[in-house]
Order: sequence, then structure tokens, then C-alpha cells
Amino acid sequence: MPAEHDDTHPGKAIGVAVSDSPTGPFKDARGSALITNEMTPKGEHSWEDIDPTVLTDRDGTSWIAWGNRQCYIAKLKPNMIELDGPITEITPPHYVEGPWLHRRGDLYYLTYASMDQTGKDRNEHVAYATAPSIQGPWTYRGELTGSATNSFTIHPGIAEFKGQSYLFLHNASLTIGNQKGALGRRAITVEHLRYNPDGTMKPVIQTQAGVSVPPAKGMR
Repeated sequence: MPAEHDDTHPGKAIGVAVSDSPTGPFKDARGSALITNEMTPKGEHSWEDIDPTVLTDRDGTSWIAWGNRQCYIAKLKPNMIELDGPITEITPPHYVEGPWLHRRGDLYYLTYASMDQTGKDRNEHVAYATAPSIQGPWTYRGELTGSATNSFTIHPGIAEFKGQSYLFLHNASLTIGNQKGALGRRAITVEHLRYNPDGTMKPVIQTQAGVSVPPAKGMR
């Protein structure tokens, strides 16, 4: 999880919290940050080390990816609270933040919040890259979704459940009382996710119905 470190390590940092239950209570597993700002010196801003995602591969090896403007990856030790090797940069085209790692078959996927570098659209979209290995090389595959309703940010998460794949996102479309969602007031959405025969993901159109509408027969 990202947090603002104290003056001993100025800037954002990533820590590890643990619990015996997914609902908590959580406690600090290390007594110190796992990743601090000075460990990734390429960034020119203090919030470079945010948005961690972790993938545990089929061989039991776990990897953490994270970053704003640059995307980094590192191997974790089996205890999940220490790095096990160097930090490597894997920044794909148009990357901004919010990376998500997953694997399907023999293909690895890095899905992330992206932005048009020409400045024509200042809202985040979701793009992705694929690789034959968790360490790359990564190939940019294009956009997966457009921008979110009433929000300039959009971050992805992908999961498979009972043979069906799902794409989790956020927007800011909810109104609670007289308070309309916007900026950092995020609401989670979920859509069906499909793959092409070559492993690429089909573009996802965000809907109000989400997964309340069953997927087409045979859709994977």
C-alpha cells in the first residue's frame, strides 16, 4: 500500500500490512517501508512510488509492480515483505500509473492507466502490454477502454471467476444525497472481459449495466 513517508524518506513509499482476515484488522508487517522514493531515483516528483500490484506466478514466485510516470517491477522473497533482487524499469508507452499484472496461459499482461501524450485528451484511459516472461520484453497492445465517467482517472484490475474474466474499473458517476461524484470520489465498476484467439484482449465498452447483463454464450 502507498503512504506518505516521514522526513527520513521524503515522498511516497510502499509498505506491507498483514492480517489473518481479508477484512482486518491489518498491522504493519515490517516496521519500515518496503520501497521508498530514493530507491527509484529516475522520477522527478515525490509521488513516483504508488499503486502497487502483486502477481504470484505458477512456480510460487511473487512479483511487485508499481509507479507513477515510470513503471517498475521487482521480485519478492517468499515472505512477501522483502525484495529479492534489483528494481527494474518496464515503462510501456503512454504509461501513467495504476499497473495491474496477470497471467493467462503462457502470456503475461501489464494493464495500466494511460494518457494521450499529445495533450489532446488529459483524461486517463486503460491500455495494456503483453510479454512471454514476467521480465519482458513487453509489447504495447493499445487501449482497452476509454476514459471514465466524471473522472479524469481510471485504474484497472482483472480477475477470473468460474471461467469468466472480469475487468474492474472506477468512475465517479454516483450521487449520494446532494453530493455528486467527481475527482477523487471513486466508484468501482465491473465489466465482462473477452480475449481474442491470439491472446490479445478485446476492447471494453463501459456500461451502466456492467455485469448485471449476462455475457454472450461462449464468451471468454
